[in-house]
Amino acid sequence: MRPAAPASGARGGWIVERLGLALSGGGFRATLFHLGVVRCLRDAGLLAQVTHIASVSGGSITAAHLALQWDRYTGSAEDFDAAADELVRFAQLDIRNRIARRYALWFPVRLLMRLAFRRPGRRYTLNGLLEDFYSKYLYGDARVHELPERPDLHILATNVSEGFLSSFHRGGLLMQRRSESDPRVDALPGRLARVSMAVAASSAFPGFFPPVEIGAEEIGLQAGEFASHTFTDGGVYDNLGVRAFAWLTEEQGARLDDIFVSDAGQLFRIIRNTSIGFVANAMRATDVLWDRVGQLERQSFGSDPRFLFIPIVEQVDPASDPSAAHEVLQPEIQNIRTDLDRFTPLEISALVTHGYAVARQRLHAEGERRGVTVPEGPAWDPFAPAEEAGAASVSPLASVEGVNERARKLQRSSSRKIWSALLDHRDPVSAIYVPLLVLLFVVLPLEGYRLYDKAQTNAMVVQAIANGDPEFKSILELFETDPVVDWVAATTEYVDSVPTPSYEGYEVLSDTRIVDLRRWSADQPDVYSLRRIRVRKEPGFAGDGVLRFDHFVPLLESYSFRLAPEAFSPMVRIVERDIEAPTDTFGDEANHWQTAFDLSALPVGQAVDLTIEGIITLAENQMSSTVAFTPAYPTAVASTWLLFPDHKPYRRYDLLRYVPGDEGEPRHIEPRFVIDHPLGSIIAWSVTNARAGHVYECTWEWQF
Repeated sequence: MRPAAPASGARGGWIVERLGLALSGGGFRATLFHLGVVRCLRDAGLLAQVTHIASVSGGSITAAHLALQWDRYTGSAEDFDAAADELVRFAQLDIRNRIARRYALWFPVRLLMRLAFRRPGRRYTLNGLLEDFYSKYLYGDARVHELPERPDLHILATNVSEGFLSSFHRGGLLMQRRSESDPRVDALPGRLARVSMAVAASSAFPGFFPPVEIGAEEIGLQAGEFASHTFTDGGVYDNLGVRAFAWLTEEQGARLDDIFVSDAGQLFRIIRNTSIGFVANAMRATDVLWDRVGQLERQSFGSDPRFLFIPIVEQVDPASDPSAAHEVLQPEIQNIRTDLDRFTPLEISALVTHGYAVARQRLHAEGERRGVTVPEGPAWDPFAPAEEAGAASVSPLASVEGVNERARKLQRSSSRKIWSALLDHRDPVSAIYVPLLVLLFVVLPLEGYRLYDKAQTNAMVVQAIANGDPEFKSILELFETDPVVDWVAATTEYVDSVPTPSYEGYEVLSDTRIVDLRRWSADQPDVYSLRRIRVRKEPGFAGDGVLRFDHFVPLLESYSFRLAPEAFSPMVRIVERDIEAPTDTFGDEANHWQTAFDLSALPVGQAVDLTIEGIITLAENQMSSTVAFTPAYPTAVASTWLLFPDHKPYRRYDLLRYVPGDEGEPRHIEPRFVIDHPLGSIIAWSVTNARAGHVYECTWEWQF
C-alpha cells in the first residue's frame, strides 16, 4: 500500500537542520530494506533534510541512485515511485548469474589480453561486468563530481592495499593512511571516477567478486599522483557505514544534528553438530570477525544520542502497525540471503515493507523526545497498484491467509541459489549456452562412447590379427565406410532350374562370412552380408571350371547380390519358389539363388578370393536370434563375424555344432579364436577343418 504523501511544505516536526543517513551492507537484502526506510523518511518529511549519506556494499546501490535522482526521490509520490521502480527492476535482473554467464564467455578474450598485456583489463573481470550493469541500468556514465552537493554522498570501500577505509565522494577520493598515532585522511581530487566503478568497488563481496584494482587514469589523476590501489567491499572494514561520520566531523567540519542508521545486518547464526571443512571454516571465521566488528561499531556509536538505529532484526508489533508483515514472516525476512541474484516480488515486498515498518516504529519511539510527525496508513509496497494509494485495506503480507506458504518461500530465501538459475530465458546470453551444454552433456559423451566402442572394436580386430584371421581388413573397412552407399546390384537372370554345384577338384582354404546387422532398424530394415571364399584348383582338376554356390532365401525377404572379381565373369541366377529348398529351414516357400564364377582360366595351384556381397531386407518379426551355416565342402578355416546394432545389443550367446537329423545333443564349438564384445556389439569365431554337411550355429539373447 502507498500512504498519502505529507502536505506540501510539511516538515514533519523533526526540529533539526542537518541529518545524516548511513546505509549498511547486505547485498540486495540491504538495497531493498533501505528503500523502505528511505520511503518512510520521505513520508515523514525528513528525507529532504538529509545532508550527508554514507553507504556500504548493498547500501551503496541504493545510496548512489538516491543521490543521482534526489529531486525525484524528494518530489511527489509518483516521482518517488518511478525512481524506486528502477531499483526494484534492477533487483529482479538476476545480476550475479548474468555476470557469471558472461564471465565464462569472456575467457578466451581474457586469455588473449593476459598474454598480450599481462593483465586482462577490468572490463573483462567480474568487477568490470558488475560495473557495466550498474552503468547500464542505474547510473549511466555519471562521474563522482556530478553527484549533488546536498546530500553529500560517501561511497565507502575497503582499501585492501593499506588496510583502511576509503570514500568516493563529490570531491574525489578520501583515503585513510597509517601513521604513528591516529590514522590521517588524505583527500585526492579524483573527480572523474565513475559512480558505477565506485559502487562496484564498495559492493565487491569477497568470495564471488575479487578486489578491484583502480589506477590513476581511472579517477582522473596523473600516475605520479596516485599509485594503483586495490579495493573491496566496504563491509570488510565497517558494514554499517558509520565510520565515515567521524571523518565528516573531524576533517570537513560537518555538524550533524541526528544520524539515521539503516542496518540490514542479520543476527549471527549459531551452528551445532555440523562438520565444517577447510573452506567453510575460513568463511565461518570471516562471519565471526564481521559480527564482532559490527558489535563494536554498535557499542561505539550506540551511546551517541545523535544515532538512531533502524535494524532489520527488529520485530514490529502488529497491534501498533496492522500493515506490518505477519509476526511469523518477520524472522524469515531478516534471514533473506545477502546476494545479487534475482529477488522475487514476494522477497522485494517483504524487505521494502519491513524497512518502512521498522523505520516508522523507531520514529514513533522517538516522537515524544524529538517531536516527529510519523506517517500513517499502510506501509509502502512498490508492487501495490497506484489506485490503492492511501487505501485502508490490509497488506497481503499482514494477512493470516496464506501466511504459512509465504513463510516457507521466505525461509527458502535464506539460502544462496547457486545452481537455480544456470540458464534463464529472460537473459539472451543463455541462448549461447544451450548448444554449448548440448555439446558438453550430449555430443561429447556420445562421441566419447563412440570412440570407446571403436577402441574396443579395434582392440578385438588387433586380437584377430594376432590370431591370424585374414579378414581383419574387411572388418576395419566396414567400420570406416558404409558398403551399401552407391550400391549397384548384379544383374539377375530368372531361370527354371540351375545346375547342381560341384566342388570336386577345388580346395577351399578359407570361408569367411560377415553379417552386418548395424543398419537394421524398423525404419531401415537392411542387413548387409559379405562372404569371401578363398579357393584353388587341385592338381588333376577336370571340371568345367565354373564354381557355383547355392543360396536359399525365404519368399518374404528381398535380396540382391554384388560379386567380385569381375575377371571371373560372375553371374547371378534365381529359381523362384523352389520346392526342393531345405525344408527344415524354409519349408517349401523359398527362392533358390545361385551365384557362379568362371574359373576355367585360373591356373592349377593358384589361390583366388571370391567375394559375394548381399543386402537382405527383413521385417521386424523376421529378425532372428540365430545364425547358422552348413558348409557344402570341407573348409580349412571357417570364420563368422556378427556385427550388432547399437540399439539392439546381445546379452549372451552359444556356439553349437550338430549334424541335421542327428538325434544326439549338439556339441559346443571349439573355436580357433572367439571375440565377445563387452558392449554387446560383436560376436566373432573361427574354426579349423570345418566339416561338410555339419551345421555351425550361433544363438544369442537380446539385451532389450
